[in-house]
Amino acid sequence: MSPKATRAVQEAARRIVRERDGHLCQMCGASVLNIPSSVHHRRRRGMGGSALLERASNLVRLCGDGVRGCHGFVESNRTHAGEIGWLLGFLDNPESTPLLCFDGWHLLDDSGNRVPYIGEASG
Repeated sequence: MSPKATRAVQEAARRIVRERDGHLCQMCGASVLNIPSSVHHRRRRGMGGSALLERASNLVRLCGDGVRGCHGFVESNRTHAGEIGWLLGFLDNPESTPLLCFDGWHLLDDSGNRVPYIGEASG
C-alpha cells in the first residue's frame, strides 16, 4: 500500500495545478476568480487516499464544489465523466488517460504540463 500524502505533498501538487490551470475551469473555461471552485481528483480519494492520488496529473481545477458547477456535473454524471477522462478507475493512469477540456483533449503530467492529445478519444 502506498503512503498517505503529507500536507506538503498536497500543497505542492495543488500549486502545480494552479499554475497549469490558471484561474479557469478546465471543463467550461469560465474564470474562477470570483466564483467557488475546487480541485477535482480524477481518481477518487476514496480509492486508497495514497500519495499517488495527490499528483498534478490526477488533479484539475473546476468551477463549483462537487454539488454545483462543473464539479457538480462530473459527480452527477459519472458515466459520461468517465468517458471523457474526468473520472478514472482504480487502475487507470492519469498521465496516460486523456481529458476533454474546454479547449479540446489533453494529457496532463505530474510536472504541470498540459499537452494537446491527438490520438483517438471517445466522447
